[in-house]
Amino acid sequence: MTIGRKDTLITSRSAAQQRMVPMQGVSNCRDLGGYTGKDGRLVKWGMLYRSAELSELSEQDIKQLHAIGIRTICDLRDRDEISAMPTPALSSVTNINIPLIPADNGPIVRQAYDLGDTNKRAHLDRFGPPDQLLVHLNKAMIQSTQELQAIFKLLLQDHSTPFLFHCTAGKDRTGLIAALILMALGVSREIIMEDYLLTNQYLDTAKIAAKSRGTMQTQADVPEEIMQDIMKAVMEARPEYLNAALDQMLEQYEDIEHYLTQAVGLSAEDIVNLQNKLLS
Repeated sequence: MTIGRKDTLITSRSAAQQRMVPMQGVSNCRDLGGYTGKDGRLVKWGMLYRSAELSELSEQDIKQLHAIGIRTICDLRDRDEISAMPTPALSSVTNINIPLIPADNGPIVRQAYDLGDTNKRAHLDRFGPPDQLLVHLNKAMIQSTQELQAIFKLLLQDHSTPFLFHCTAGKDRTGLIAALILMALGVSREIIMEDYLLTNQYLDTAKIAAKSRGTMQTQADVPEEIMQDIMKAVMEARPEYLNAALDQMLEQYEDIEHYLTQAVGLSAEDIVNLQNKLLS
């Protein structure tokens, strides 16, 4: 499945499709291999996968995950999300939950499901245009340094790979983790952004939105046209979302190495070990 692929920059839909892991019940599942990293070394294929939530894995999907050898799943959601959309147990796979943004985070909207929380909706006006909800979320995630350290330490463990990480849509929380890992590996920001935006091609937004609506309370306190704008903003990957997080990180710490060592708490040796583990 991974032999012979050398695309290091996403230049066409066909190149992007090579990254996709075909799944029946899961969307936006893709391999992060093949990108050019530090010293021209390539991110290894078949080691890092990102996806949307896994609650509807079919038997064929489970066979697919076993076929690509997934050893670790890192679930970035909190307990309320997992309860609504639980991941089935998978033999020989360790499923670790590290909530990147907890449920009791105040007005932060993690995904469309949160729009059913009347307390969160009460704060919508404070953010201005709907897209600012996601800008705020991405900036907040950069501050979740203890959780980020736990994710990197999990990835660094022996026998942790192949490693799959996901949230609900596989977009914001998953997108930030993908970006930070790829930055640590020396992948350019241009390529990282292209990978992030692939979500707009491969996320089944209708399915995620339907699941979210099914768990929401009444939205009578929010005009329909505003709710539609908010849902659109929440369901899309937009450059300004990821840029908000990365710009804030670089403004405070200059580069990814200083951020990972000074804020997240990794050592320089951890970063080298990560590169040796995931780069060819």
